[in-house]
Amino acid sequence: MKSAISERPADVRQRRRVRNRILVACFFALVGVVVFLESPLMRVRRVEIMGNTDVPASRIRADAAVQPGMSLWQVNASAIAASLKRRESTVDSVQVTTDYMHGQVTLVLRQKRVVGIYQAGHRFYSLLADGTVFRRIADSDGFPHPILSTTKHARVELGQRIGNSFVVQACEQIAKLKDEQLATVSQIVIDQYGTASIYLDDGFQADVPTGELAKRMPDVVTAASYFRKHGYAPGIMDMAGLPPYRYIPYANSAKKGNR
Repeated sequence: MKSAISERPADVRQRRRVRNRILVACFFALVGVVVFLESPLMRVRRVEIMGNTDVPASRIRADAAVQPGMSLWQVNASAIAASLKRRESTVDSVQVTTDYMHGQVTLVLRQKRVVGIYQAGHRFYSLLADGTVFRRIADSDGFPHPILSTTKHARVELGQRIGNSFVVQACEQIAKLKDEQLATVSQIVIDQYGTASIYLDDGFQADVPTGELAKRMPDVVTAASYFRKHGYAPGIMDMAGLPPYRYIPYANSAKKGNR
């Protein structure tokens, strides 16, 4: 025999009231979430750029397409990093962090280093640490990096590695040097056999294999200091082999001291 329990009308009305209240609460909670997400509190209020050494912050913001006023939920870290690396040849990596509490997006860049200026006739080009030709520069811009040139013409194409393997080697080697070591170098001339003639600010010249430039640079500084201290006029230091290194006076100068 089937038995049925009949509900009182008051119980049915109570249950409906509870259900309706829950639905209304959920609706207003959803509205509140939407309003909050679209409120100024969830907008980008500040974009911080760090680590950019050769590219202006304004250009980084434009390339990243991150501007104050956009929703924080639209900030896509991987898309920003990909866009910057595609548009800026000096950008090696990008770390993007979003501070939802303060509405700040921070982009920390690691850039490929500009290590030298390649001279081709009367034209000058900045070179990255991997030998890539970054951009053409005017001589009026000044030269904060050593000038590199070759005795044999090298192919130069923006965005591509320079067409001389010894110059590429030199860039890779220069990237390993300390700032104080680079500060003494004014120019490096590389011949067709891979010998790098390093011209120092004090007038001395050191000839070393291009592939050993970073390893030999401390010896270059020490040898130049030794010859100066012992009264030698600026000349050529042949450092292709092992010490003691051979000193050769320039053709138009004479040695002032004795070895």
